[in-house]
Amino acid sequence: MFRLTGKPRGARIRSRSVVPQELGIARDPRRLGIALRRIVLVQPMRQRAIEAGDPRLSNGFHEYEKANGIRWTTGDAAIPPELFSGVSSSSVLIVEIAYATRYVDNSKHRRAA
Repeated sequence: MFRLTGKPRGARIRSRSVVPQELGIARDPRRLGIALRRIVLVQPMRQRAIEAGDPRLSNGFHEYEKANGIRWTTGDAAIPPELFSGVSSSSVLIVEIAYATRYVDNSKHRRAA
């Protein structure tokens, strides 16, 4: 959940990401961030949602996985600006995450360097 004080100029979902195939945990060659179920914008008198299957989720998103009802991000995905149309006051942005994956712990590498 993220509190917004007004209409954002843009919004992105940024997370760590990994290619499961490179880690040897799966055969998936895609760069995966988080698996999204939906994005909800809540305002005092209304609520809007974009479900994972919405085709507007394209910039920084992989194809919709209908069997699981999810859409993976690449680790840097744009929230469609249409979600924020008509927003003039504070609101709450809810990003519903279904899954994440294992990520490489870079902190060990930074300390050793």
